[in-house]
Amino acid sequence: MVIHAQSTNGYNSLYTQVDTIHKPFAHEPDAIFGPNGEYVLYYIAYNISDGYECTCSDGVTPDEGCDPPGMVCNTFMQYSTSGPDGPFTEPMKIITGEDDPNLAGVILQNGTFIGLSRNWINGYSTSYLVTNHDWKNPDTYKIGKDSLFPQLTSGGGTEDPFVYRDCNGNFHGIFNNQSPDYQINNCGGHAYSADGINW
Repeated sequence: MVIHAQSTNGYNSLYTQVDTIHKPFAHEPDAIFGPNGEYVLYYIAYNISDGYECTCSDGVTPDEGCDPPGMVCNTFMQYSTSGPDGPFTEPMKIITGEDDPNLAGVILQNGTFIGLSRNWINGYSTSYLVTNHDWKNPDTYKIGKDSLFPQLTSGGGTEDPFVYRDCNGNFHGIFNNQSPDYQINNCGGHAYSADGINW
């Protein structure tokens, strides 16, 4: 579930839920600013997000899993031009059918979106590039299929990117190491780029 929460007294205080952005199953929200101060939200949700919840008696996912037939993972984008309390646009589907892509990115002043996402190659999670010359247009997101960091693909791979730009305009990506059996010694990684395309 993706919710809108608000701090009660600054960033280091208790947060309270204001409303629900998307019912279960949804996760991996990435909230960023658009070039004109828009509040932009990217997140993953499944086509069964009508309140469906996994049934388990002890808090553990059953061995057979919880995926109902026909479940498809999609990445959605919504934005608000009037502040974090909305109103937000209706969800717009920008990536369809990828398995848990974990999209994160930045929007440049000219409206270009540059982000990192993930896909699976030979059973390993790998990072790839996502771009769009017009971030508001859900139909023009370009999903790369080439692994940006092939040296990190074996042994589990990387997931859950976070992307930001520093004060000099350089792009940075921070990753989680998806290596459940510790085949790779590092817990995560950092990559950088001058233009957001060549990492």
